[in-house]
Amino acid sequence: MPVFGPAQAAPEESFARKSVVVAAFVALGTCLSAVAPAGSAPSTARAAEGRSAVATVRQQAAGPLKWTALGDSYSAGALIPKWDARDGCGRSNHNWEQQLAQRLNTETSDWVRLKDVTCGAAEINKGVLSPQTCDMLLGPPFNRGTCAWPARPAQIDALNGDEDIVTVGIGGNTLGFADVLAKCLEMGVEPGDPPSPGPGLQRLLRERRRQAVAG
Repeated sequence: MPVFGPAQAAPEESFARKSVVVAAFVALGTCLSAVAPAGSAPSTARAAEGRSAVATVRQQAAGPLKWTALGDSYSAGALIPKWDARDGCGRSNHNWEQQLAQRLNTETSDWVRLKDVTCGAAEINKGVLSPQTCDMLLGPPFNRGTCAWPARPAQIDALNGDEDIVTVGIGGNTLGFADVLAKCLEMGVEPGDPPSPGPGLQRLLRERRRQAVAG
């Protein structure tokens, strides 16, 4: 779950900035309501109410919402075309942050200014809090070889203090998500309804959790 945290603002700006942050969540609800079955009158009504609220609050805002997105491949949308091939992060222009920003700016022109520094394979330390080394930049594209791109600066360095919202989606690589997934496929699960991890897999998960807590 991404972590939302509005930046501190000067007193005269606080109402406008807080209003914009509230409007962002209203708009997100509007976006989610769009997946309801076609012809659903309550959902259509909620969507209309959401758009109205967004328009009202946006008019009260002092300026565009400044949003910085940090995270790993889940946030970057790695492997989802079309991705940015310039830095090895595999950042998609259809990740959830990009889609939400585009939707909000469609509803109200120039409402959101998104700075997206998410990167595939990023970890909490190597990626967000400190630079992501070149050997951790895996693409796509995948045919560049090791260290085909220069190391990426720490994502947290993209913050300059004037952000209204910062979203963070990180941790899977730090916990060894890929290794756990591979082990799951190898070890399988105990049959049942619903299925549950077998004893070996439970031990692996406990060990990964212990390692993550220990740092």
